Amino acid sequence: MSKISINKEKWFKISGYNPHEGQSQLHKSNSRFRVIVAGRRWGKTLCAAKEAETMILNPGTRGWVVSKTYDLTKKVIREIYKDLVIEKRLVPVKKQMAGPIVLEFPWGSSVEGKSAEHPESLLGEGLDWLIFDECAKCKSLVWEQFLRPTLTDREGWALFITTPNGYNWIYDLWKRGKNPDYSEWESFKSPSWENPHLSMKDIEEARLTLSESVFKQEYEADFTLSSGRVYKEFDEAIHVIAEEDLQIESSWLKFRSIDFGYENPFVCLYIATDPEDRVVIYNEYCQRHKTIGQHAKHINQDKTKYEYTTCDPSGASERAGLLENGITTLSTRSNLLQGLELVRQQLILREDGTPGLYISNRCVETIKEFNLYSYPDDSNLEDPIKDYDHCMDALRYFIVNWRRGYIKQKLGVYG
Repeated sequence: MSKISINKEKWFKISGYNPHEGQSQLHKSNSRFRVIVAGRRWGKTLCAAKEAETMILNPGTRGWVVSKTYDLTKKVIREIYKDLVIEKRLVPVKKQMAGPIVLEFPWGSSVEGKSAEHPESLLGEGLDWLIFDECAKCKSLVWEQFLRPTLTDREGWALFITTPNGYNWIYDLWKRGKNPDYSEWESFKSPSWENPHLSMKDIEEARLTLSESVFKQEYEADFTLSSGRVYKEFDEAIHVIAEEDLQIESSWLKFRSIDFGYENPFVCLYIATDPEDRVVIYNEYCQRHKTIGQHAKHINQDKTKYEYTTCDPSGASERAGLLENGITTLSTRSNLLQGLELVRQQLILREDGTPGLYISNRCVETIKEFNLYSYPDDSNLEDPIKDYDHCMDALRYFIVNWRRGYIKQKLGVYG
């Protein structure tokens, strides 16, 4: 972690900042990577700005504030501007407060606001520090592919500060900060009422008027399942089965289903169906940044007899690449809403109390996506968010073809 010559406590006192207990815990941490999951109105913006100021006041440091949009980055940087420029009269040599914000000071330190929606702007820089604000609303590849490398040359630190958004990638990072095997990581979780300036009366009113899941997420800072889940019928206690308890008969038909991707993962689901038309997802393959040839080599290592391999009908070049490697694919164009409904029908319980779909517990990405695949906040939009949908798309391609009988009719075979 980059060394800090500015004494935090002294600076906080000089600038009139009196952190509450939750904020103090984060400020005292010396870990290189810190994850703070906090409720609404907890004081995340002010807390992040104060961490940034202790770095900006060091000569020759470079840092970014990153969020989903440029407007969101302005919240933190405007607080920095108020503290350093307006109140302490430290005049920047460069100031850009519209669009991508830039503040550069005479002693060679700078802060820039960056948008996760414009990843091309996140290349080619070495940073001493990074604040990823409301990162739970952004995609994991923004951190993994674009932001993490910026901290390597200068051994910079990163602060993830956010309200949770289901059990998505931030939950995984938060768990990392609780794992002693990751010595450079530390995690914190704090509800809204940790902020003593908030009205408890207002918080109790929110508790009474909001759904339990929304209140837990937005105020208690708990990781909860999204209320807008596409597949609300999915229940891990019902649909997930331990691998050692999974018995697939040799007579059952077996299939593969593929969703293409490079930056997003390439997914291949391995599926079996029993004589009563139950679907069992018994294995998965999810990989990024590999060629079709590399995926095909892995897939071809398995000598199991598969009836057919279904896939995304729009991936003509990818299908051609698989065909060159001996993998024939089948697909058909279908209505998205119709496909989602067919998957829901497979999830529901039958008269005997068992579902029409099971998933092996080894299929961790598929299980995660079932929990996270969601509709946007605007309930008037019918299409799910294009995130955590790769295993879900692969499953839908299979279900659509299988339920419509295309597999048995041998239609739509590529090649």
